[in-house]
Amino acid sequence: CVVVAWVLFRAVNVSAAGSMLGSMIGMNGFDLPNFLQGPLGFLTHFGFGFDGFTANVGIAQKYSVGGIVILLFIAVVFPNTQQIMGRFNPALEKVQQESRRVFARFSWSPSLAWSALGGLLAAVCVLCLTRVSQFIYFQF
Repeated sequence: CVVVAWVLFRAVNVSAAGSMLGSMIGMNGFDLPNFLQGPLGFLTHFGFGFDGFTANVGIAQKYSVGGIVILLFIAVVFPNTQQIMGRFNPALEKVQQESRRVFARFSWSPSLAWSALGGLLAAVCVLCLTRVSQFIYFQF
């Protein structure tokens, strides 16, 4: 919802907003990385292109695909907030999940390893704050 609202705020006019929203849901086709054209070339008959999806952002396609795979792995394997806080039963009724036993070693518990990981992530975030970014609502 937020991303759709940003399009409506940032578009020059309603026509540009409609074009951008249409592109977001694939009305202009789908572009895949060009190194996948060999094994997936048959998808061109179904509207897929192989021009690459990172041409305008300056990231190599193989790195972006690898990053997407890593982030997908993290999203699927690591526990979500309900699983992390489930054993504390803060305000919700406790729900037992079978997957909890499989991923119990990833479950959060106050330890030196989790605090070191949190500190490392916080340090990386602070070091990335030096980039200049444009304030999104400067036109208003």
